[in-house]
Amino acid sequence: MSNGIIDNEQISMLIQGAGVDAVRPILDAYWESNDELTAALEKGLAAGDAEDVARTAHGLKGSSANLGANAVAIRAKEIEMAAKAGDLDAVREHFAELAAEISATRAAFERLLAEA
Repeated sequence: MSNGIIDNEQISMLIQGAGVDAVRPILDAYWESNDELTAALEKGLAAGDAEDVARTAHGLKGSSANLGANAVAIRAKEIEMAAKAGDLDAVREHFAELAAEISATRAAFERLLAEA
């Protein structure tokens, strides 16, 4: 089941299969990568480099989708598509929403880990 922010079933299956102690480092690596990709998005956007923004957003979309971070994956896809279209104003609008979605995603993952 998906709550829109995360795919509860996807992450729950990972927790059940590997255990909380094995999932924490996976999520830690995701958050570290997430921070790096977000910083790279910001840098590419500041430089007006739509191609770099699209490439970086594609990476964020993939890593987020792999873990079931639905809201972040969807927003990253919107950023990627806007950047590919050369619409940096739309990229800025989507990027402005990203931090809140990352925060909500982190909280949702933490709730699931706490309940496991």
